[in-house]
Amino acid sequence: MPRYRVVDGSVARADGSVAGVGDHVELDADVAALHARLLRLDEPMLLGSDVLPATFHLPGDKLLTLGDVVRAAHDASGLTVEAWNALESAQREKLLDDALIKLLEAEKGPLAVGS
Repeated sequence: MPRYRVVDGSVARADGSVAGVGDHVELDADVAALHARLLRLDEPMLLGSDVLPATFHLPGDKLLTLGDVVRAAHDASGLTVEAWNALESAQREKLLDDALIKLLEAEKGPLAVGS
């Protein structure tokens, strides 16, 4: 099977030809991950934080994003996206803080806050 890559928004074969409709496309892992994220763009977005930074640098060059914290907090809350987004800001920040603490405890290391 030929490998594919994204070139200017089109899926192209390694030989430069463009994949056609109905072609079997085997994407590289990074392209497949991007594709999966793009498919979720029309899903409702979870509100995050106006207080927490966008990134947290963990030991071992690991990076924890605010998105990771928001997903963990939302999952733990059991709320629908709509109910999560309807929370008062202070309530949401408390749930985010709780989730961040749990994620950091799982890493058991010092934290460097990003921007």
